[in-house]
Amino acid sequence: MQVDDTIGVLARGRYYRKESVAAVTLGMGINAAYIESAQSVVKWPDQIPKPKEIAINIQWGNFRSSLFPIIEFDTTLIVDSSYPSSQIFEKLISGTYLGETVRRVLLKMAQESALFGDTVPAKLAISYSLR
Repeated sequence: MQVDDTIGVLARGRYYRKESVAAVTLGMGINAAYIESAQSVVKWPDQIPKPKEIAINIQWGNFRSSLFPIIEFDTTLIVDSSYPSSQIFEKLISGTYLGETVRRVLLKMAQESALFGDTVPAKLAISYSLR
């Protein structure tokens, strides 16, 4: 049996401090989990599970909002990605895409302001070359 890493972090927190109610994972991917009253979960309308509280795994990598400040580098990364219409929130903040966003910023700076002198480093033109 496998446990989602964020659920594992929440379980560990609750083991040491019962007051822990949420966990967030910010790494190569992103996720969040929280403790909810079992009565509040509408997935089981006819039967309330025995535990009074349950862990909810949000899987919020695909969360979207018009309030996200998306800049040109985010937009091009999203469009150029394997699945441009999914995992938008994850593409904006997770470690998997951070190096590529930085590479795109550095490339533009090198092209427009001679950041590295007269020559743009060839490696900056290679997608995902900066991890």
